[in-house]
Amino acid sequence: MNTDVLFAILLIYFLVTGYFFVDSLYAVMLTVNRKLVAKIKDDSKKTIINVFREQPRFVWLYTNGVEVDHPFEAIKQDDMIVIHASETIPVDGRVTEGIASVDQHILTGESQPVDKSIGDPVFALTIVQSGRLYVQVEKTGEETTAAHIGHILNRTVDSKTNMQLQAEVIGDRTALPTLLFSGLTLPILGLQSAIVVLNSHSGKRLSVAASIGILNFFKLASRKGLLIKDGRHLEALSTVDTIVFDKTGTLTQEQPSVGRIYTSNGYEENEILRYAASAEDKQTHPIACAIVHEAMTRRLELPSLTEND
Repeated sequence: MNTDVLFAILLIYFLVTGYFFVDSLYAVMLTVNRKLVAKIKDDSKKTIINVFREQPRFVWLYTNGVEVDHPFEAIKQDDMIVIHASETIPVDGRVTEGIASVDQHILTGESQPVDKSIGDPVFALTIVQSGRLYVQVEKTGEETTAAHIGHILNRTVDSKTNMQLQAEVIGDRTALPTLLFSGLTLPILGLQSAIVVLNSHSGKRLSVAASIGILNFFKLASRKGLLIKDGRHLEALSTVDTIVFDKTGTLTQEQPSVGRIYTSNGYEENEILRYAASAEDKQTHPIACAIVHEAMTRRLELPSLTEND
């Protein structure tokens, strides 16, 4: 005995007694409720998983000493690809040539980029901030670390919290008492009163409300860059009084900033900053960006530099 039996009885009653409009409306409301939960679950999955599915359409394949524009889908194991500054690494692999600064915060949570050189592993969806890397492909597509994380998160919205389970249990456990009470009402107050008692059962509404609430929180959290393993962990946050972070820099901002400029030999702060910002103007490294940003904040006019400078 569960809530579906009660709804089936109500639908049959409306149909047999000729309340076709009410019967249709009731069926539509049940269908809309289920469609709404399914849509929110699907939207939550897309919002979470899209974070780990943003792959380029083309990559630079290094073959016979030449970089060739190559479709990403055609990349296979042991291919050699080239990743330039500001490009996303599309595969898991190992560096065979080059030095670069790589932003891995999407996988590790570390705010500071990591320097990669020959022999170091690199992972899909991390970003080369400066430099250039030649990478031998080891894993592509669904085999990458990012894809595995995506699969874990894909199960996030399918898991049920204690609140959802309790709502379902309450609904199922109260279904039989509601049916019995409706049966007792029938000889005393009549058929319509008995149907009203059946319709007063709120088990399905509790279940839908709990599901929509949890899935909506998943969606809001993912928009803020927060990825939660499953609903049980989200629900447990209300009882947490201490959070321990295991990585240095996890709570720092992604972009460093200029704290203080030390001067010497009669140079002024702005003068030193102007020359430093000019030298770093075309770079993509976070420290270079911080220097240029500070110069722009102070509205300094940067001197133009030539290749000989």
